[in-house]
Amino acid sequence: MSKKNNFDKLVFWAGIFPPDLNIAFQFSMETFQEKEVYIVYGDRDPLLKEGHIKEIELLGSKFENLKVIIFNGRHEINEQVLKELQQ
Repeated sequence: MSKKNNFDKLVFWAGIFPPDLNIAFQFSMETFQEKEVYIVYGDRDPLLKEGHIKEIELLGSKFENLKVIIFNGRHEINEQVLKELQQ
């Protein structure tokens, strides 16, 4: 039995794939290649370290459809970007 992925967008806000992601979740590159994938973070986010930036670059090399959105701000929800992603 195959499971249908009922989403169109995958948004990582102020971060990347969580390291404690449930092992039962099977990360499939093919699944996400057909989705809109975003990484959104503030340009002054104190929690985003250099290692995170390198991981974002690595994800960019694996996902042709990855869009990185950097807003003016810290570790917070940016209302304007959120509204743009809802469209």
